[in-house]
Amino acid sequence: EYALGWARQTNERLQIGIRGKLLFGKGSVYMPRTRGGFYTNQRNFGIDVQLNTAIQTSFPIEVTTDDDGYITDMEVQEDFDWMGYLMNRSNLGLGFDFGLIYDYNENTTLSASLLDIGFINWKTNTYQFKSNGSFQYYGTSDASGYDNPDYIENIGDSLEHIFKPKPLSEGYSSPLIPQLYLGATHLFTDHINGGIVIRNEIFRNKIHSSFTLSANTYNYETLNASLSYSAINGDYFNIGAGVGVKLGAFHIHAITDDVFAFFNLSKTRGANLRLGFSIVPGCSDTKKAMKKPKKGISALPCYFDPYHKKARK
Repeated sequence: EYALGWARQTNERLQIGIRGKLLFGKGSVYMPRTRGGFYTNQRNFGIDVQLNTAIQTSFPIEVTTDDDGYITDMEVQEDFDWMGYLMNRSNLGLGFDFGLIYDYNENTTLSASLLDIGFINWKTNTYQFKSNGSFQYYGTSDASGYDNPDYIENIGDSLEHIFKPKPLSEGYSSPLIPQLYLGATHLFTDHINGGIVIRNEIFRNKIHSSFTLSANTYNYETLNASLSYSAINGDYFNIGAGVGVKLGAFHIHAITDDVFAFFNLSKTRGANLRLGFSIVPGCSDTKKAMKKPKKGISALPCYFDPYHKKARK
């Protein structure tokens, strides 16, 4: 990702910002909307099954097919150039972020952001595995051979032949998953604040929400940390932690919403781990003097004082 942002302090209390992102996709497994149905006849035992689905991938795999074009084997490519894969710039995408910060009073700050509006076009190592067909079953008769031991197996073979996917080497586009954040931060001391964040992930016109409470240190010269509790999509035990290190103009951070998930991944529904590195230029003496007080967070940071009330090292 390469990003370019713009932020502006519109008045004493409000800051707004926008960021455009040029994205380079590395790997993808995406499933478009599946359409299908299982219908039963109102008057007899007739059954009608219809399915139209696909799985789209951009990943270094080799697919083997039979004479009819159906998949017989799939495996990761041998002797694959992983460095070239990681540096690949062919899967281009665009994204946009929008946000605002509002100083409600001296100690309380409100914020909102809408992130990841965009898409990625996948062109390298792409496959589309499509299954599209219908199957009708209208019961048995003397001529159907239902008393034959192979009768059920033959029906299974028919189902497999109809719905077994065929691979197509075609590119595709996948949308980013928009995220809507609503937050509030309150200062308790010069170095500790508390936060509330409601995160909404918008996926296929459905909202998946989570709620986070956090306690955070800030404005320490080198090291700051965070501890959080989250309720995520029906899972109510998520203890998170984060750490940020400021080395002059260089900032490094790591944060997760569920520390314990990484000790038992096989039973974890989902976990997020984010690592970041930022270069935040310093401000001139003139800009330091003109710097207005901030209430805990800021969209216009200087590395000597990215978050709080007055410029100090």
